Amino acid sequence: HEYLMISKQSYRASLIQYLLSCCCWLVLWYLQVILVYDDVFWAPTAWLNRMPTPDHCWQNRWQEFFNVSKYMPDVPVLVAFSAARPAWEAEQDSDEVIIQQVTSVLADMYSQHAAIAKSPQQVWITRWGSDPYALGSYACMAKDSSPADIAALAAPEGTTLFFAGEAMSDRNQGTVHGAYATGIDAADAVLRQLELQGCAVGSVAPAGTAARVVNERGVHEGLDNGRQGCKSARGLQGSSKAARQEALGALA
Repeated sequence: HEYLMISKQSYRASLIQYLLSCCCWLVLWYLQVILVYDDVFWAPTAWLNRMPTPDHCWQNRWQEFFNVSKYMPDVPVLVAFSAARPAWEAEQDSDEVIIQQVTSVLADMYSQHAAIAKSPQQVWITRWGSDPYALGSYACMAKDSSPADIAALAAPEGTTLFFAGEAMSDRNQGTVHGAYATGIDAADAVLRQLELQGCAVGSVAPAGTAARVVNERGVHEGLDNGRQGCKSARGLQGSSKAARQEALGALA
């Protein structure tokens, strides 16, 4: 209970200092804009890329688009990506400004469909930077870092503080299942520690077992669920516009 007496401010400062001392990381700030159209008017490739201009104008925030319809042909959706400082700058703008910027870039890329490009049926903007649990980023190993840095970051602080998250995953960094697997490993470590202290916690799996099960079984289950989602999305063919929009909202 003495740990609860530490003020939030000193705890946060100490934790941040500890994490910074562990490893050399880059954190990528991401902003995504999901655009739903009535029909596909863009190229059939998975990724649509735009060459940046020499100046630092706002158009350079939006150079990369992921084509959802490449894998779900009946779902006419594009996802615009912005990263690093341009993403942070874009997130300070209103939804209206961001939508105007993204659709203007698409209209420039596909000038023969400019009017359609500027009129998406629905738009979602992620704004991960305002989410206190995401803060707009995920981990990315920087130059001169190594897998040893991941191990240092994931190492517990004594027997009372344990860490989990995608940045602590040595095999699945930057993924949801990497975060989930390390969470199970951290919980497993907590249970083992409680057992050592004489607490009745039941059977505890050997170190690493839980994460291996997640990596080997849970990931495949996740992929199966994803495939089922693709089938459901493809089932939208011939549906009414209202039904398609409802299903797309569920996917988002």
